[in-house]
Amino acid sequence: MKKLLLVLIVIMLIPAPAQAGFWANHKAKAAQARQVKADYNEIKAVLDKQLVLSNKYDLDGLAALYSDEFVNCDGFNKEVYFKLVKDTWDTYKNIAYTSRIDNIYYDGDYAQAQVFETAKATTTDVEEGLSGYGELVSAADCIYYLKKAGQKWLITSENVINEKSLLRYGDARYMDVDMTAPAMVSAGKPYTASLKLNVPENTMAVASISSSRVEYPQVKSEDAFRQMPDDSDLERILTANKGNVNEYAVGAIGIAKSDGQKIYLAGLAFILSRVNVIPENKFITVEEENGKDK
Repeated sequence: MKKLLLVLIVIMLIPAPAQAGFWANHKAKAAQARQVKADYNEIKAVLDKQLVLSNKYDLDGLAALYSDEFVNCDGFNKEVYFKLVKDTWDTYKNIAYTSRIDNIYYDGDYAQAQVFETAKATTTDVEEGLSGYGELVSAADCIYYLKKAGQKWLITSENVINEKSLLRYGDARYMDVDMTAPAMVSAGKPYTASLKLNVPENTMAVASISSSRVEYPQVKSEDAFRQMPDDSDLERILTANKGNVNEYAVGAIGIAKSDGQKIYLAGLAFILSRVNVIPENKFITVEEENGKDK
């Protein structure tokens, strides 16, 4: 009882205007907290639904989550982006996606979510005369940007921070392959791409490293195969394109075996590592001071 009375006494000592301000401020903060929680849940629901619809191959349902003004980090608008989605589903008919939401940030009607995504699939397409299926695995760190439109959140852009994809056919499915390249490089600047693999015994491997710009329609990169060195590491210095377009460092590997009479192709692998290109800013000038004070 005494504690209650003390509280009442304190409240009675607070002037009326201050009481009104205190409670008004408290109510405003509570309302803001409720809205923040609601926005978080709504943004998470959009990303969860994106995963569900992707695994159902529901193109129309998925497109409804994206703004008509959508443009991703590669400059693809909504129309081109969903053409690529459809092409992927047509090629890999059993592709399965996973995603993990790492962080959600928002400010008013704008939000961004950091998501780690994976994809796995098989294909029965014949590649370079190889029969059987190929295996695809892909992983990427992405940031999705969203904007509140009325009562719902829509995806307005996507930025891929890191991405690596590996497609293997034949005996290459049992071979470890990795590609390292910088996640970001300035336009027109050189960078090193390294390819590493464990070549099975009684197997000869040839490989190539090239670059391919992220564009639509995609242009296949061309490069001559080289025999893998004894340490199974191959490096090449590439130059980032000057068109301010993101690109991939591309590794292609062929493995051959002998049946005692002839050498035959036993497997193929392709690995792509994203290299985001920093555009050249032509509006920055550096003035030489020549030792003079400003």
